Amino acid sequence: MSAKLQDIANATGASVSTVSRVLAGGAASRRVSLATRERVLAAARRLGYRPNLLARSLRTRRSHTVALLVSDISNPFFGAIAAMVERQLHQHGYTLMLCNSEEDPELEREYLRLMAQKGIDGLIVVPLAESVEQLTEALPEDLPLVVLDRPVCGHRHSVSTDNEKMTGLLCDVLSGAGVTAVGLISGPGAVVTHRRRAEIIRERFTVTHVVEGPPRMETGRGALIEFLGERP
Repeated sequence: MSAKLQDIANATGASVSTVSRVLAGGAASRRVSLATRERVLAAARRLGYRPNLLARSLRTRRSHTVALLVSDISNPFFGAIAAMVERQLHQHGYTLMLCNSEEDPELEREYLRLMAQKGIDGLIVVPLAESVEQLTEALPEDLPLVVLDRPVCGHRHSVSTDNEKMTGLLCDVLSGAGVTAVGLISGPGAVVTHRRRAEIIRERFTVTHVVEGPPRMETGRGALIEFLGERP
């Protein structure tokens, strides 16, 4: 059975309120002397104290949890992003809640409605919604929200690649090598980033053959087999 605040107070000679301030951390903890803090923390470790996170979140109205809603966790790109986000959050005392919309707009809407009820402190989302109204209709107005990878018009807090510049550089290299016609392997056209990259390539080259599918290894493997007969 986990130790209680009273147990730690009895073991250290400190008051329950002092023990509570020390274990809460932050500014409240720094108002207690260093010697007392060290004594309380040592006793908490020795007695196996485990904080009641639910009670703490109800008291402070903070859960120290950030949600990451990705569109396809089987895509290695998003798996790597999730790992990096989790490491950074952990360094700052936060935990990560990971959700996967599976490129399904209805599932995305369901998760966004759920987020509003989970008491999270922030949300990072790789969206399928293309308007800020669709994205935020079920979210609390004061919930910090960062859009990742796929910009949404009207939402300023976004981290994304520059599709025009990136795809333009690729096209410049191909043009410089004398390429005029290409085969195109593209992610789903319903996704704004995949759609925009494909549009830029079509503007620059004659596209002889197109394979569209989820951004996974099997899509590329199947496309290569189809392209063998087309010789783009």
